[in-house]
Amino acid sequence: MIKKVVYATVIFFLLIGCSKKAEVPAGSSPQFSLKGIDNNQINLSDYKGRVVLIDFWATWCPPCRATIPVIERLYARYKDKGFVVLGLSVADSPDAVRSFRDANKMQYPIAMADDKTEKLYGVRGIPSMFLLDKDGRIVEHITGYDETLESFLDDKINSLLK
Repeated sequence: MIKKVVYATVIFFLLIGCSKKAEVPAGSSPQFSLKGIDNNQINLSDYKGRVVLIDFWATWCPPCRATIPVIERLYARYKDKGFVVLGLSVADSPDAVRSFRDANKMQYPIAMADDKTEKLYGVRGIPSMFLLDKDGRIVEHITGYDETLESFLDDKINSLLK
């Protein structure tokens, strides 16, 4: 019985760990206001006029861990040009997320996702990333990770910032 649970868990993570462009929800991005891991408030509406990458992730998720350096490089490259990343951690404790952030030198804002926000965005697997244009419209939804993620997002972010 335990072996079946382990195998099912491995298969689940393999399935969500494969990068794919998901269907992009129509219209503007759902608004949210969440508590940041440093007790600050993170409101999506505060970033209107900027290109935003919303990343739903968890500290224990191997594909999520693979995306963090990619996202951090993109954030460093474009943050002074009007790009922001909002990391929304799922199924973690704030203490675990703070420790992970510090150990990985993550520089962008991080909040704890709630069930409501996950449902608003239709998150079914992690990592799940939503790229928003300057008007707050979702232009890309990517679930999972693969080696083309950085170049794909780099091209998209660069074109949205122009």
